[in-house]
Amino acid sequence: MELYGKSFKTPYGWAEAFTNHPAPNFATLSVNAGYGNWTSLYKASSYSIHSSYTGLVGFSVNPDLDENTWFVGQSSNGLSNPAQLLAISFSQVTVRTISLEQSSEKLPDLIALSRLLSEVTESLKAELR
Repeated sequence: MELYGKSFKTPYGWAEAFTNHPAPNFATLSVNAGYGNWTSLYKASSYSIHSSYTGLVGFSVNPDLDENTWFVGQSSNGLSNPAQLLAISFSQVTVRTISLEQSSEKLPDLIALSRLLSEVTESLKAELR
């Protein structure tokens, strides 16, 4: 505390200097990083991992089972959205990298990437529902 100051004691206190916010939280970090609209998706994907009431009665319940049945142990339930967002992010980075060199020769690569992204997201939906 002496080295970093009082704000370092709080969970996101280390970010106070970067965000110019007296009590930064995850949403503050998202907005400052330019990803404010992703906060709710991040939270929704975390419900089955971090303990909370929502995690117990919402996303951790398998829709194929009775509503009172909860998972015990490892599960891939809830990983579909984060995995799809990861695939979309990789796609966006790749498109931007390919697009740096403006050439019609890159068009087939971009089309193939678009098709691959569609296949990956559909596959993840089916496997990780």
